[in-house]
Amino acid sequence: MPTLPASLKQRVRISWNAAFDTPLSVTHELDEAQRTVALAIVQDQLHPAGPAQVQTAVAKLKATLAQRNRDETDTKAWALVMISELGKLPADLVNGACHEWLLTEKWLPTLAELIRLMEPELTKRRMMLAALLNPADALPAQVAVQRADPEHVARLVARLREKLA
Repeated sequence: MPTLPASLKQRVRISWNAAFDTPLSVTHELDEAQRTVALAIVQDQLHPAGPAQVQTAVAKLKATLAQRNRDETDTKAWALVMISELGKLPADLVNGACHEWLLTEKWLPTLAELIRLMEPELTKRRMMLAALLNPADALPAQVAVQRADPEHVARLVARLREKLA
């Protein structure tokens, strides 16, 4: 997954609330061409993984961690809900949260526990998207990711990949 090039990262400022581990605001000093490239990258970073991409991570959790008073039917239902809901989030965040949980916990996680691990980075990405889409009011963190035309985003990402190759 592409990340912002260093030349663009230097022009994007994120103020962070360390006490709550959440971003407060995002501002940028990008010209229109740089903003377009950054927008394509951030939208790509927010693209939902889809169920197929998170099945492996959920299967690893299920195979490795202990279950809390669940029978096989409950565990199957847990896996279906996890795959369905986590598939709506970016794959790199889901895989990172599942991997961190595997390394640090004994029991299968709830959906809320995994989302809590992803929330700081997800909020940062959403705020960056808001700032890049509408610089005038860059603060709302709960921006709908589906705002941009998917075909336009795909063309921008393809052009970016060509430039980076």
